[in-house]
Amino acid sequence: DWSPTPTMSRDAWTPALCLGSSRRLLLESEVGRVEFETTRRAARKAAMQALYAIEVGSCSVEEALEHAKEEATWSPIAFSYVRELVTGVADRLGEIDALIVPLLAKGWEWSRSSAVTRSVLRIAVYELYHRPGMPPGATINEAVYMAKTFGQEEEGRFVNGLLANLLPRSPKASWDPADTEPVPEMPEVAPEPAPQ
Repeated sequence: DWSPTPTMSRDAWTPALCLGSSRRLLLESEVGRVEFETTRRAARKAAMQALYAIEVGSCSVEEALEHAKEEATWSPIAFSYVRELVTGVADRLGEIDALIVPLLAKGWEWSRSSAVTRSVLRIAVYELYHRPGMPPGATINEAVYMAKTFGQEEEGRFVNGLLANLLPRSPKASWDPADTEPVPEMPEVAPEPAPQ
């Protein structure tokens, strides 16, 4: 069983499957179990958790995905996006890290970045290089949001700066949505509840 905790430190959360914690990583605005996950934000969050568990908890990709699948009731398209992000990053980890490392500040070691920040950046780089229909602005905004939500404020600034430097070098440097295939129907974020 899990319990919602509005503010968790980076060390207080990790998927139970690999590290023994029974807590679920929650957005601060979440209360209780989500009935049906349908957004790319939820998919990115689950993928980030899975990549964190793979790196820190030494989970296999399949173990981490199984845990992510058990954490919520997923629409088929949303969970297929979780799976794509996790397997895409895991399969291209060296390539993705090789795109990030040259953009780090002189003297900064990639291993000094938190596992959360590394997971968030890897997902964003995967989307920039391997998801042609995904708007780069959405990718960067969501990466900054996750870094600030699950890390610290300065991690959001770090992610934003690094991705802003990477974008002009990426296939999406002059991105035009008319030149790409549409992204499958899936909202970026859940709609705001109507006022009572």
